Amino acid sequence: MKKAEIKKSNHSRDIQSRKSNNHWLWILALIALTIWVFFPGLHNQLTNWDDNHYINQNKHIAPLNFENLKHYFTTFYIGNYHPFTMLAYAIDYHFFKLDPFPYHVINLIVHIVNSILVIFFIQKLSQNFRISVLCGFLFAVHPLHVESVVWVSERKDVMFMFFYLLGLLNYLRFREEHKTSFLFIAVVAFVFSCLFKAMAVSFPAVLVLLDYLRVGREIERSGKRVQSESEVWDSKKFSFSFWINKLPFIVITLLFGILALMAQKSAAAVNIFSDHTLWDRIIFVSYGLVFYPMKLLAPFNLSPYYPYPDKTAGVLPFHYWMYPLLTILLFSIIFVMYRKNFRLGLFCMFFYLVTILPVIQVVQVGEAIVAERYSYLPSLGIFFIFAYGVEKFADNYKNKFTQKVIFTVFSIYLLGFSLYSRYYCTLWKDSVTLWTVALKQFPTFALGYYNRSNEYIQRGQFDLAIADLDKAINSKPNYAHALNNRGYCLHLLGKNKEAYPDLKRAVEIDPSYSDPLNNLGVVCFQLGKPDSAIFYFKKGLELAPEYGELYKNIGAVYYNMNDFKNAIIYYEKALKFYPDDKNILMYISQLKSLVGG
Repeated sequence: MKKAEIKKSNHSRDIQSRKSNNHWLWILALIALTIWVFFPGLHNQLTNWDDNHYINQNKHIAPLNFENLKHYFTTFYIGNYHPFTMLAYAIDYHFFKLDPFPYHVINLIVHIVNSILVIFFIQKLSQNFRISVLCGFLFAVHPLHVESVVWVSERKDVMFMFFYLLGLLNYLRFREEHKTSFLFIAVVAFVFSCLFKAMAVSFPAVLVLLDYLRVGREIERSGKRVQSESEVWDSKKFSFSFWINKLPFIVITLLFGILALMAQKSAAAVNIFSDHTLWDRIIFVSYGLVFYPMKLLAPFNLSPYYPYPDKTAGVLPFHYWMYPLLTILLFSIIFVMYRKNFRLGLFCMFFYLVTILPVIQVVQVGEAIVAERYSYLPSLGIFFIFAYGVEKFADNYKNKFTQKVIFTVFSIYLLGFSLYSRYYCTLWKDSVTLWTVALKQFPTFALGYYNRSNEYIQRGQFDLAIADLDKAINSKPNYAHALNNRGYCLHLLGKNKEAYPDLKRAVEIDPSYSDPLNNLGVVCFQLGKPDSAIFYFKKGLELAPEYGELYKNIGAVYYNMNDFKNAIIYYEKALKFYPDDKNILMYISQLKSLVGG
């Protein structure tokens, strides 16, 4: 009898061991596939879409010292408060300077780790490894996640997700084992997640959803009637113990939510009183709610940027009007799930809703109506319900062959995602390629032409830049930045008379914009109007006293006017901004010798 029991025990251990090995083989397969999919993106360049602000032109990225560290934690940057993101770039820059390859590698590594954490997280919730693997693979290779991985500026996306999942997993451990150490780790992970990206503020709402799912599971284990679930949930959700362990998370959410709003306002990114009507806003919110599930299930016609639609005779394009109806359909599905007591379905749908809510354009922020990167976390809700559906559909067929056919079809679906994602990575190769993709989707997109023109200017392709700027100004006649750039290009081509009206118009449209004042001063000097040049340069200094080039240009004009004393004054001021500029040092030396100083 004892021998039989020993054999049975050994057999159980063998089965468990084989299952465990099989699980790790699937994870290794996920790692290999993800590397293959994103490998082309590792050789992409830094782009002029935020990468320049975060890295190339970020004067606080180096040196890695206490002063800059203090700056990361006390300053809003490009309409965001994400000090850990800034610190991550500073560390990268310290070791790799401007080589984009390591930046891309780190993003990919974190994304792979996130994909594995997704498997662990869904396994905890579903108690079904096949469902968790399906979710993990969907998350790992989905085309909508390419932006979050290959765009260096989205380090914040992959990092906030890592700590977000880490926090959720530790909260689940706390609920299972009732050890406060796990709750403490969850709180710390949540804070870290918020310090990378404010989108993490949905965390407490997700904790409530996890408890809702857990309550239902407890009912199933206890053998109580399903009808009693709502009664048990009502008693739990209003209890003191239910909310006390969520209090730290709620306080942190309020703090970072306020900081996020302050950051957006500091960059003038929040456009509360735009040209859009209340009905337009309802359409935009509806569009955002429906866009992500549609693109997650059928990712066609993707774009790095989705601008707000242009109105014709004050009316939005007709196809946008169907989105409120689709939103009603979405909430009708949720209502049916509620009526059917489909607890897992409700969890998935509300997970999607609460995690997408911080970036739904209830109040217009920026110029994009939606963004693919915003799907990175919310996609888990859609993937979970989709994978659950595939698994249950296969379970309906006891025939093994039919089940294999179903999972083969899913594998082909996944392969299609993988191939598209691999191709999509190449479209982020550089700034010209990136904006060309967006402009194919949105041919009147003024910002796209402007950004592509900036890259052409960097390459010295001024004719191509002017062609793009013509299109940008045609789409948006009062586009001060585009007018400034076109004037600058014309100046570089020696066409100062043609440049002058563009620069003058840019100043009239946006009197607070210092770049056209600098360029206007240079053009006036070239046209033989030194007094006008000094006027515009000094006007620029009133707006931007830290604009070092203005001091240098004023010094140069005074030098040419033989006003050597003033030339010395402004060159010495310029030297504070360009301490290693040999030309400025030489000019100061020459001028001092001329005035006898």
